[in-house]
Amino acid sequence: MREREGFTLIELLVVIAIIAVLMGILLPSLRRAREMGKRADCMSNLKNLVLVWVMYADDHDGRIPAGGTHGAVSWVDHTGLAVKKNREDQIAAIKKGVLWPYTKDLGLYRCPTATTVEARTYVMPDSYAYQSHELGLCNTHGADKSMLLKNRDTIERPAERMAFLDEGYASPVTWSIFYKEPRWWDPVPIRHGMGTCISFADGHIEYWKWRDGRTREFGEKAYALEDPDQASYWREVQPDNEDITRLVKAIWGRVGWR
Repeated sequence: MREREGFTLIELLVVIAIIAVLMGILLPSLRRAREMGKRADCMSNLKNLVLVWVMYADDHDGRIPAGGTHGAVSWVDHTGLAVKKNREDQIAAIKKGVLWPYTKDLGLYRCPTATTVEARTYVMPDSYAYQSHELGLCNTHGADKSMLLKNRDTIERPAERMAFLDEGYASPVTWSIFYKEPRWWDPVPIRHGMGTCISFADGHIEYWKWRDGRTREFGEKAYALEDPDQASYWREVQPDNEDITRLVKAIWGRVGWR
């Protein structure tokens, strides 16, 4: 009789070992590629959102939407509504905001990687909180109220001034950082790797990767909590942290401690 051909046990084990090695090599690359795709989608959302922001300003003699989350001219309006982990109220706040008539696309307000309870992950920084200041709801953390931006025409170097950033969850207020000293106020976002996506007042988008190890460590620890805002250990002064300097300049146009 003709002898059957087949793999020996040793050959089979060798093949399995080779496949395991290849998977170990390829999986990290596949994860990075998948994350790059999600980052691109996030940046696309921010691009469209800031273009809507510009359209609103063009229709209102240059006035930009207020960056806070309460008030008649706020980009989203949570007045009387819950914020965190309440998707229905988050959606209602988006639809009450002044940008909604220009887009009517809920997808533009959130990163595709957000959890299902978050209808919004994007936030504006303190520099646009002019209505919050008028309502007595604003703490600029050292910056003078005269530095608040209300009209697009007053923004110097718009290519360097932040409009939105991806915080990863629905913020109840604006995104804050100390102005007069180099230290954090809000937890720094850890998104799409070790950084976050940011849109600028001229309409362009960037991904900022955090450069200082202390920034990355703080962000990881804070975002490991159920509520990152409950972190209480990040506010030490860090005069040589270039991530803090970079963000303060993007928000306020300059740093206040030099």
